[in-house]
Amino acid sequence: MTLAITLPNSDGAWLSSFSKGFLSLAKQYSMQLIGGDTTRGGLAISVTVMGLLPKGQSLKRSGAKVGDDIYVSGTIGNAGLGLIKAQKGIDDMSDDDLAQYLQPMPKINLGEQILSRATACIDISDGLSADLNHILTASGVGAVIEHNKLPMTETVKGYIAKHRRQLWPYSSGDDYQLCFTLPREKRSDEDMLRWQQSGVISRIGVIDVAEGLRIAMPDGSAVTHNQGYQHFNEAVSNSMSVELTDNNGE
Repeated sequence: MTLAITLPNSDGAWLSSFSKGFLSLAKQYSMQLIGGDTTRGGLAISVTVMGLLPKGQSLKRSGAKVGDDIYVSGTIGNAGLGLIKAQKGIDDMSDDDLAQYLQPMPKINLGEQILSRATACIDISDGLSADLNHILTASGVGAVIEHNKLPMTETVKGYIAKHRRQLWPYSSGDDYQLCFTLPREKRSDEDMLRWQQSGVISRIGVIDVAEGLRIAMPDGSAVTHNQGYQHFNEAVSNSMSVELTDNNGE
């Protein structure tokens, strides 16, 4: 693992706090910092992680097949709600949404468990809709998600109900959960059943032949959806900013 960090000035207290947290997380996953770079400038932190996998066992975006089930880990929308709270000046780290936004935990153990099971996988950073669409594009398939099966906490459900924004969790982003596909026959896998019962993962949809991502809503309608954060796209970035503050519309 390497670390490149750019700082406007040397702040000993900040560096000490940052180093403590950085090295603590690295130790948790048995990783070593082997090099990097430090420069003066606007604050920027770039971490590169390198590793090896057994041949043919990498989790890619391109392996989803028609008929595969779609799963996500954890819950969706908490980090996006945490961002809204942070923008309002809330800094109580006992708040689960804020903690999900500021201290996301990588799903390393789950990734290892599905390594030999999943046909495709991606971590959710730009939003469930945008990232699942990456899988669909790379795999040349489409998908349907059942909105009623999307795992959400009561705080997220409360937010979307209050502001009438049912589709917001699909584009809120920063969840850092895993979205992956599995062959239908894996439904009876003992581990999969146990993880679903404990809330570790949820089955939310299915891969099909139609183009793009469609969300089956409770009223029977189907909504095509591909919104999410897009790097270097000013128009989309601005619209996402409005989405986080505007109480009207989807």
